[in-house]
Amino acid sequence: MPKLRWILLSILFCLVSRPCQAVPLVTNLTAGQRPGTMLVDIGFDLFSFGGVPCSVRLEFSIDGGITWAPALTATGDIGEPVSPGSAREIVWNAGVDWVGRYSDRVRFRVKANDVLTPGLSFIPSGTFQMGNTSGDTDVASPPVTVSLSSFYLSQLETTKAQWDEVRNWAAVNGYTDLPVGGGKAANHPVHSVSWFDAVKWCNARSEREGLTPCYRSDFGVLRYDVFPPSVDWTANGYRLPTEAEWERAARGGGEGFRFPHGTDFISHNEANYFATGTTHGNESGESGYHPSYRTGLQPYTSPVGSFAANAFGLKDMSGNIWELCWDSYSSTYYNSISGAVNPRGPTTAFSRVRRGGSWRDASFSARASARGSVSSTGGANSLGFRVARSSTGNPSEFLSQIMTLADTTLDTRSDNAFLGTLLIQGAAMNPFFDPLVTSYHAAVSSAVATIRLTTDPMEPNAVVYFRINEGSYTGLTPMEGVLVSLAHGDTLIEVRVDAQDGRTVLTYTIVVNRGKASQVIEFSPIEDRLIAEPVTLSATGGGSSNPVVFTVSSGPAVIEGADLTFTGPGTVKVIASQEGDATHHAASAVVMTFRVVEPGPDVAAGAVATSLTGVGIYDPVSQQVAMTSNKALPVSGIFSIANRAVLPDRKAEEKFTLHGSGGGAYFRVLYLGPDGNVTAGLLAGTAETPVLDHSDEPMLIRMAVTPDRKKLAKKKGKRTVTLRKSQRFSIRATSSTYAPARDEASIVVGTR
Repeated sequence: MPKLRWILLSILFCLVSRPCQAVPLVTNLTAGQRPGTMLVDIGFDLFSFGGVPCSVRLEFSIDGGITWAPALTATGDIGEPVSPGSAREIVWNAGVDWVGRYSDRVRFRVKANDVLTPGLSFIPSGTFQMGNTSGDTDVASPPVTVSLSSFYLSQLETTKAQWDEVRNWAAVNGYTDLPVGGGKAANHPVHSVSWFDAVKWCNARSEREGLTPCYRSDFGVLRYDVFPPSVDWTANGYRLPTEAEWERAARGGGEGFRFPHGTDFISHNEANYFATGTTHGNESGESGYHPSYRTGLQPYTSPVGSFAANAFGLKDMSGNIWELCWDSYSSTYYNSISGAVNPRGPTTAFSRVRRGGSWRDASFSARASARGSVSSTGGANSLGFRVARSSTGNPSEFLSQIMTLADTTLDTRSDNAFLGTLLIQGAAMNPFFDPLVTSYHAAVSSAVATIRLTTDPMEPNAVVYFRINEGSYTGLTPMEGVLVSLAHGDTLIEVRVDAQDGRTVLTYTIVVNRGKASQVIEFSPIEDRLIAEPVTLSATGGGSSNPVVFTVSSGPAVIEGADLTFTGPGTVKVIASQEGDATHHAASAVVMTFRVVEPGPDVAAGAVATSLTGVGIYDPVSQQVAMTSNKALPVSGIFSIANRAVLPDRKAEEKFTLHGSGGGAYFRVLYLGPDGNVTAGLLAGTAETPVLDHSDEPMLIRMAVTPDRKKLAKKKGKRTVTLRKSQRFSIRATSSTYAPARDEASIVVGTR
């Protein structure tokens, strides 16, 4: 029967058997690899009665159409909804799904389905390995191989807004006990609902959208209470995913990685979880709750979809909220399901499976294989869910697929010919190795007769060769290396990398010079310094006649000639280097590191020397004490001035300039230092401390304040009272070498 006639009869059959549904049709399929890339361009025409949008999937086969695999990393007119029309286009990144392969027997097929599932991703059927990986050893999830039918899974966790919308409908349609639930905001995941609540909510959403509910009790559709439900796996309504379905979806079609985003490591860039430094596979060094979402009260959930999707288009499969699954929980369940088809959990258990971790759990729980359990009637602010739907097949699906009639050549072999490492034992290469740089120099002394050359290609399937002085190329085993004999003068070493594609070749050249005079830069150590303290630099070069040049590579310092001046606190690095001349290569640079500290004046105040306020505090506002003069009698207080700067190799010696505040209309002040009256110098701002270091006792200055009793006395009837007046007296210490370094303390004297 001609192909066109067969297609028309098939369409007619579907129209009769399915009068209420359109029958999509795929025709004119073309496929070809884009030159110079690992991308495959797919073209086709898509037809549907009434022009209804369709769901489109792409699959490929490497055995002439006997077995098929999904093309996961495809873009364009794929997924749903796809509008019918001619010249539909899909671009498949075969370099991700089928990397490092070559075949001239590749076929493609495009499937179209008029059953749309907005917000859900199609998860293709297949066999995969579930369970721990990457060295994980948790006994509750050993690696097992299982097979699954295709299904759909929500791309996002169920939000509080979705929960409320369905719950409001359900409350007047027979669902009498769905709880309010919790949620940080409308677009955050719903939480504090139980497994039974989630199951009944799935039924309510199914009925609200005109779908067949999946869960039933002995009394019909499960709408209330906690009757043990049965499941109609062929129903088209919403349900919880099985544990195996959840992990298949979380892995995005891949295997062997610890986390759903496809790596063995995780950070706050990929998920909302409680980081624990470098444990449990979290190598980011972060710690604590996610800083972007630790706001307000707990829970610290994030809006659904805040992180990048995996290969199946699913987001938040790690962290944010634990996700409920259908299965009952058993720690030994995996021991009995290797090779199983559509495993759905043990038949009896008191708890249910939860997956994916949450905002409050460590990265160990965010792994694709991590399992947890929860009571079927319990809820928590770290527990929520996402919905699944069974893919029960569509009578039109067989008709709405077409495959390439001829085999296609597909080549995803790598064209990466870069080296990952290039090392010469016994000599330093100039410049340091960079895969993008192909020419290097190295020098060894006349005593070095051989060197070992080791390399490693960036692409494991690339082949490495080497030759000496334009001789014949010989194979070079990666990282094993080869001994190279050196003659005096220059030896030319060439390393050639042939990429996996057999066409791309890259050659690295290394000129190794033997027998030239060695060059050494001797740089005397620099001790840690105070700000503004100058240092004179000196260094001795090697055989080159060029001068030694000093450069500040980082830190608060400047160099003028051979003088180094510090401009602020911090760590300073100085490089001494020497250029080569016509006879000698440049000497290796020497880096000296030293610390620059800020002088540390510390002023404190108090009534007595044994009780001071402001020791070790450098905020003048908080370094204030109050004293009371009863009946305007004289009072006294103590100021202390100390140097808190300390360097590891020598004393941080420094003296400070002092400035004190004077008296006023109601108070006279006198300052007494170790050598007598220092009032004049303090008021003029010219007083100085002796040279102090961190180990010296603080310098003490006694303040004597005498209130003016005549001005403060006031007649009130037959008695005399003292006016309530006050004045602030302070001493400020400023570094003599670095003016920004200062501290101040105050004593407020009041009368009563």
